[in-house]
Amino acid sequence: MVKVIPIAEAQVDMIIARDIVSSQGQVLAKRGTVLDEQLWMHLQFYGISEVPVEPEDVPAEPVLLDIIDHEENNESVVVSVRKKTSFKSFKEAYVNEVNILKNSLSDFIKRREPVEKDTLLKETKKLFKEVSDTSDILMMLYNMRSIDDVTYAHSVNVSLVCRVIGTWMKYPEDDLDTLTLCGLLHDVGKSEIPMSIIKKPGPLTDEEYEIIQNHPLYGHTILKNQKVDRRIKLAALQHHERCNGMGYPYGLTIEELDSFSLIVAIADVYDAMTANRCYRDGLCPFDVIASLEDMADGFHPYFLKIFLQNTAAAYAGADVQLTDGRKGRIHEINPNDVAYPKIILEDRSILDLSKNKNIFIEKVF
Repeated sequence: MVKVIPIAEAQVDMIIARDIVSSQGQVLAKRGTVLDEQLWMHLQFYGISEVPVEPEDVPAEPVLLDIIDHEENNESVVVSVRKKTSFKSFKEAYVNEVNILKNSLSDFIKRREPVEKDTLLKETKKLFKEVSDTSDILMMLYNMRSIDDVTYAHSVNVSLVCRVIGTWMKYPEDDLDTLTLCGLLHDVGKSEIPMSIIKKPGPLTDEEYEIIQNHPLYGHTILKNQKVDRRIKLAALQHHERCNGMGYPYGLTIEELDSFSLIVAIADVYDAMTANRCYRDGLCPFDVIASLEDMADGFHPYFLKIFLQNTAAAYAGADVQLTDGRKGRIHEINPNDVAYPKIILEDRSILDLSKNKNIFIEKVF
């Protein structure tokens, strides 16, 4: 729930929860902006007396599972999701959505027909209706990593992860729909990149990398005259930008980036790293979580924190193999070190990876 406080009580590093608009209709601060001294003074200059901020961070409760009786129940949560009847329906709907996206974008790009955004959104929302818990979406996508369609399956995945993040952020339905479309259409510019580069089974040359870095510009050009929300166009343009200015195509920083683009950036990297490719297997989710933590200065701090904590929690109860060869089950997520949970080993002992960082989760199954 949004908390509105007098501007005199606002503190540096608080997160703006809603766009702040001046009496003349000028947007002074976008939702998701981190409050700093300069912005605080800027708001006061425009006579803003109250600011909507995210509730103060409450220390996350550790996700703790009862010690599992292996004689009664030895099923990982990853396996249990795969056995659900809803997974079969999800898989069928997912393949259908990938094909609809492929056909819709093909018609749009070749004939410049309007984007069938209502159809795309309807089909994507069907996927959400197949699950009872948003965390199951991540688990279902993990169980479907064998689909190697670097453009269309990736775009569907990003749209679903974006909607999951928006749900965790408690966004209203209209914003969830727009954020979903941001994910579906963020990579439309890759249609202008030769498939020999997109599907190259190995490292790109410097020249090829320069070519692929143009896809955000192509995507924005393709969408700019379409009757879609401006945030969808910005997501196509900005999803490879980074908060620290180290992204492309323009090297923008956090103050210059749209909040939905910042969410798409997280979902895009997460899916790209966990998905299988023709030249490598997808990375373990906890490898990706650790990598995102290492790259934290490139992403919006609040969005990233919400994403990492909830994503790690989704894998509580999953069976794992460690880099030292031992196997076990994720027993507890350490809220302040989510990449390194506590593991119940096969001998029933507990291994806290946050205190043994020379050991990593190698595989989740």
